[in-house]
Amino acid sequence: MTVAVTGLWGRLQEVFEGANAPEIARITDRTKQTVYRWRDGESPGLDVLLEIAKSRRVSLHWLVTGEGSKKLSDDNGSSHPRLQTDRPEVELREGSEEKLLVAHMQLIIEQNNRIIHLLERLVAQK
Repeated sequence: MTVAVTGLWGRLQEVFEGANAPEIARITDRTKQTVYRWRDGESPGLDVLLEIAKSRRVSLHWLVTGEGSKKLSDDNGSSHPRLQTDRPEVELREGSEEKLLVAHMQLIIEQNNRIIHLLERLVAQK
């Protein structure tokens, strides 16, 4: 009998083509204990998720949430098209990419919390 694996662990197994925890540990150069913690529900850090997304050429957004397109759609490492602006490109300093990802994830969480709050108010009005 085959059991469907869902969530982040399921997506990790998918991007590593069905590999088990020891195989993923070897491929990612992590300890087996670390990968077993991922399997058991602990999320890897954003730096690890970004490394996996880049190396396996999948969307970080899809890897983290399971939503949107799995594959990268352009050459800049993003699954989202770039907005056309008049602003010049800004060169990121060492380590700033991870800080931007953390800030982005915090904004998403805040937005989701606002949506949940609004939905709760709508349900309470009925």
